[in-house]
This record gives sequence, structure tokens and C-alpha cells, in this order.
Amino acid sequence: MRRFHSRGVLALAVGACLAAGCATGGLNTRPENIPALEQRAAAQPDNTDAATTLGIAYYNAQRYDDARKTLSRVVEASQKSGSAYLYLGLSNEELKDWTGARNAYDKYVEVGTDATVKERLRARLAYVARQQLKQDAKLTLEREQQVSDEPPTPRTVAVMPFRMVGTGEELAPLQTALSDMIITDLSVSSAITSVERVKIDAMIDEMLLAQAGLAEAETGVRVGRLLKAENVVQGVLAQATEKELRMDATVLNTARRASAGTFAQTEQVDAIFDLEKAIVFNIFNTVGVTLTASEREKINENRTGNLMAFLAYGRGLDAMDRGNYAEASTFFRQASQLDPNFQRVQVQQIESNQLQQAEQVSTSEIAREGSGEGAGPTVTSNTDLLSQVTKETVSSPIDNLQTASSNPTANTGTSQQQNQSANASTSQGQTPGVAQAAKATIIIKITRPGN
Repeated sequence: MRRFHSRGVLALAVGACLAAGCATGGLNTRPENIPALEQRAAAQPDNTDAATTLGIAYYNAQRYDDARKTLSRVVEASQKSGSAYLYLGLSNEELKDWTGARNAYDKYVEVGTDATVKERLRARLAYVARQQLKQDAKLTLEREQQVSDEPPTPRTVAVMPFRMVGTGEELAPLQTALSDMIITDLSVSSAITSVERVKIDAMIDEMLLAQAGLAEAETGVRVGRLLKAENVVQGVLAQATEKELRMDATVLNTARRASAGTFAQTEQVDAIFDLEKAIVFNIFNTVGVTLTASEREKINENRTGNLMAFLAYGRGLDAMDRGNYAEASTFFRQASQLDPNFQRVQVQQIESNQLQQAEQVSTSEIAREGSGEGAGPTVTSNTDLLSQVTKETVSSPIDNLQTASSNPTANTGTSQQQNQSANASTSQGQTPGVAQAAKATIIIKITRPGN
């Protein structure tokens, strides 16, 4: 009889656990439990915990679109559900919705509670942002005619990579490094908006532009219109003599499809940063921006005193653009060692490390790490579930007697109440202990997916 009693209580407890929604990362988020979870969510439409558990189960079943729809409703109803934001982001990433993934990950970093997952997502955000830029470039190019007819954003400047002419292989990294430094310098002034370099690079890659065409006016106008930039800076960097470099630059107004100003300057190779600053100040003059003394000083300070460090920095940027983040990290580390005061390289070193980490950690690994977010104890099998329920909710009459006998100071009034309760149960045709166990099952407090 006792064996029958235990099985009956276990069955009742399992049903209660599934109905109440036990651990987020456990048995109830398995694909086979989706029908029961759907019934529960339908019966409790305002229960965001039930919907979150269902959404996670959809994700585990690789039903990413269903997961996104379900979890999107959750975050609309509750702005503090870490689990919902995490799995919404993961679902969006699986669906290649990089914008949705980025927004969800940003919110998890804000409201989530798992420090390890937060660190993972901060790294992943750099990767997702790059994927988003590539996707945006592709979609923009598909709508090129419509986008080209739209007016550009006022006071916006896009700096194209400078075309390299007659320079040796050792100076090739200047193409990327110089455009990056110019963009950084232009960002000093709030009077203009400088288009980020990786966004420009994504558009150039999508357009399959050859390096030779980067200095052509029609190319600059086309890229600028697609990026909605009012002005585009493009030019050529040439080796005039063995020790001299000449930079020719043009500012194109994309609305008028004409040049707004051209300038050229020659400097010693060792004075490459003076050459770059001269170009930057000419750009500001051309677009009609007057810099303050502090802004000019900040621009002049943005440089490295070591040309080899700058070339290593350019190689790192090129490696990043190719998606070789480990190689990029090596070059940035080299640049930092050559010039510890080169602040810009330190920023890129952090990003390359994040991108490398994002490459090494899959979405499924992040999902496993985040399975305990706001959840109770993880349950991985039917046996584990029954064992957990037995341990936490089932207490047989014999166990109670053993507990009482081991505690001679137990309250006699409590024993009398238990006897009275047992007698009452017997008079109603119930076996003593069964009602007590059933009651324990009913009042069990389940920790459900939350913040």
C-alpha cells in the first residue's frame, strides 16, 4: 500500500511541477513538454513567467520564430525579464535578425542578473553590430534607387579609404589607418557627424568595389548617397620620393554631385601625422565648421610618436576587416607595446578581443550558461525530477514518526493536532499521510523564470 501511495503522490507532484513551471533550464523547457506549456500559457495569458518558459522551450526546439513571437510579447509586458531578453536575443540571432538581437542583448546587459552571461553578451554585441552593418549595407544596396533619391543627412561626412599609389608593401597599412584617424579626428566636433569606418567598409564590400576605384568621384558620390552622407572625403596617398608622401584629398558634396574643395600636401614619411592633421583641418574648413582651441588641441594630440606602431595598428584594422580577430589582436598588442600611449589602439584591442571571444562561444553555449537566469534548480531528466519532488515534497507517515522519535522535545500539541488530522482523514475514507502529502504538493513554492 505504501508503494502505491508513493507513486500516486509522485505523479501528482510531477503534474504540479509541470503546471506551475519549475526550473527554466530544466525538464519543462524541453521540446516534448511544449504542448503542456502551451496549454498553461493559454490558460494564464497574463502570466509572463509561463510565456517565458514556453518561449525558451520553443528556442530549445529550434522553433526560433515561435520563440521570438512569444518572448516579444513578454518583454512588451515586462521590461525586467532577463530570461526573456536573453532568449529573445538568441532567437533573433538564429534568425539573422541582427538589429533585434542587438536590442535584446543590450536590454539583458541592463536588467539581467547573471554576470557571466552579461560578459558574454558584451563581447557578442561587437560581433552582432558588425553583422548588422553588413546586413544594412546589403538591404540599402537592394534599394539603391530609392535611397539615392532621398536627401542626405546634413553635416554628415564619410571618409573613404585612401587609394595607395606607388607605395611599398610596408606602407600599405596606411590606407586603413589614415582613414580611421581622420574619422576619429572629425568626431571631435559635435558640429558634424562622422560615419563610422566599419559602416563604410561594409558598404564598400557589399558593392564589391576594387581598390582602384576608391578615388573616383562617381564612386564617392554613389557610396555617399547610399550612406546618406552629405559629404564624402576621398583621395590618393602617393610616395613622391623615397622619404616623402603626398596626399591629395577631395570633399564631394553628394547632393550637388560635385567637389566642395580639394587640397594636397607633401610631407616627410616621418611627418605623416602632420600631413593627416592638415587634411583634417581643411575638411572642417570646407564644410564650414569653426573649431575651438580645445578641439584643435585634442585633434593634434590624437597621434602616435611611433610610425611602426601606426603601421601595426593599420595591419590590425585590416585583419579585423577580414574577420581575423586573433591576428588583429596580435597586431594591436604589438602597436601598444611600441607606443603605450597610443590610446586609439587600446580601444581597438578591446574590440578585437571581444570579437575573438564571440567567435569562440556559440549561442548554444550562452543559452546553457543562461539557463539558470531567474530559475529554480535545474532538472535534466524524469528521474531527476521524481527524485527532486520526492526529496522536497513527499513526506511519508513513517518519516514523520522517525522525526518525532528522534526529537523527544517536540511540541505535544502539534502531535495531537496531527493525530486529529489523521483521524479526520480516516473518517473520510483516506489513508493517513496521503492527505498530508497531497497538501504538501499543493503548497510547494515553485521558483519560476523571472528577473
